[in-house]
Amino acid sequence: MDEQKIARFIKEGRGKGEGQDYKPWLKIQDVPSIGRSSRPYSHKTGREHHFLSDIENAAFFFYHWSDDVVDIREQYPIDRAVTQQIAKDMGVPHPADPQTGCQIVMTTDLLINTLDMRLLARSVKPHDSFDRRVLDKLEIERRYWELQSVDWGLITQHELPENRINNIRWAHELHSLDSLVVPYSGYWEDRCKALINFLHQAGDITIRMMIDDLENSHHFGPGEAITVIRHLISNKKIHIDMDKRWDVKSHISFIGLLEDPTSEERIRVA
Repeated sequence: MDEQKIARFIKEGRGKGEGQDYKPWLKIQDVPSIGRSSRPYSHKTGREHHFLSDIENAAFFFYHWSDDVVDIREQYPIDRAVTQQIAKDMGVPHPADPQTGCQIVMTTDLLINTLDMRLLARSVKPHDSFDRRVLDKLEIERRYWELQSVDWGLITQHELPENRINNIRWAHELHSLDSLVVPYSGYWEDRCKALINFLHQAGDITIRMMIDDLENSHHFGPGEAITVIRHLISNKKIHIDMDKRWDVKSHISFIGLLEDPTSEERIRVA
């Protein structure tokens, strides 16, 4: 990173815009990542998001699942002149590129807009990464958002429940079924209705038994019941306990009908 690249990023509109128009300051091709980089698509924002590690990806899905969240901007740049002054006041070096010596533009991992017009800034870091230098950087970031009167917080693995994140990712992948080849228009709508009707009438059976019945008696193809379940969960037409591991051996009551978001999904994000 050098001044020329910073000027180019500014010219490109990096860190500007909201929703579909937002461009993150850093994209996955710009920097080597710690862990696996990813670009999940969001139906809320209408764009791909750029995450440099698994934990950033997990934090995104954790917040994205809440109906209270309306926009998420990742790799959000904060004003370098302000962070330089904060570092000076703290008596610590401002973050700089180790090769060029250029003082970099610091970023906040997630900037979140909520339905009730709150703005949340979240730094996402592995719990074992807090050496002295990392703590200094986090303190600069914390003081920056305090000056903006914005709620800042730190997220580690301890705040990201594993089963919930896995279930959200699992369902999210099939939020839309538009890319799947079907024999006729409205095919998946018919499958969704059939599964929901089955749930209304289901007796004392397991999820596995329901899948077998749908395949044997309701013309579902192999794997289609699971596809529909994931799709309906992602669209919050049915629900499961997101903090428990998905298992087809579970009783059918593990899946519930959800015509409107429950109080659980309306939890105020923090």
